[in-house]
Amino acid sequence: MMSCSGKGWSMSILGDCSMAWISFAIVLFLVMIARRQCTDGILAGTGFNTIGAFVLGLGLNILTISIFGSARY
Repeated sequence: MMSCSGKGWSMSILGDCSMAWISFAIVLFLVMIARRQCTDGILAGTGFNTIGAFVLGLGLNILTISIFGSARY
């Protein structure tokens, strides 16, 4: 799925393949921002499991890409 070799995957800059990979980077940044906010930001004192957030975020990302066929929904 992430090899961009399937039927209908376009290789353009904002095509299905690049949007799928960019969505992984977005999940990475969201987890880092949430971890920082739980450490000493507005959510200070709230427990945060970084590994769990990565697994849940990337799992939902893969599920979304699998169901819809692209990261654009």
